[in-house]
Amino acid sequence: MVTTASKEPARVIFEPSAWLRAAFRRRVIGLSRRHATVSPLPGTPVVVAYLTHGDVEPGSREDRTCDRCRSYCPPGADYCVSMIVADYWERRYHIVFGLCPACARLEHPNDVRLP
Repeated sequence: MVTTASKEPARVIFEPSAWLRAAFRRRVIGLSRRHATVSPLPGTPVVVAYLTHGDVEPGSREDRTCDRCRSYCPPGADYCVSMIVADYWERRYHIVFGLCPACARLEHPNDVRLP
């Protein structure tokens, strides 16, 4: 489950779909074998990465391509960026992903803020 990040007790924002859970798991397993970590706090190694691809140029075509269906969302079009944070193998993973509006509605069916 994905929860809020605040000083208040965590509350569930949404339950990730089977697709997102599987993609996240594959990415974390791949990163755990080869990715350098950044430690903002002593004893808290953090890995920040994209969900389905390696490093990309900000604003590039790949940067605005839906991670689920691979459709391109040109600048000015709606594009939903999210992040999952989870702890695995003594590391915290911040995995960033982007979705077109149709896939975002599949992933967050009850979110009235989506286009």
